[in-house]
Amino acid sequence: MTVTIKQLTSQQEWMEAYPVMAQLRAELTLEKYLLLLKEMTRDGYMLFALYENMQIVAVA
Repeated sequence: MTVTIKQLTSQQEWMEAYPVMAQLRAELTLEKYLLLLKEMTRDGYMLFALYENMQIVAVA
């Protein structure tokens, strides 16, 4: 099993993390999620993903 932690910085990476985030925040639509991330990253917010065998299993 290969485990990796990576900072997600592109919209494509954010979209790949959305299914995991949606489990945590069920009310969050993809559109709202992307909009919030764009706004929050300007203020220094960072999103990280834990990959297990090249698949995102957790976000922080």
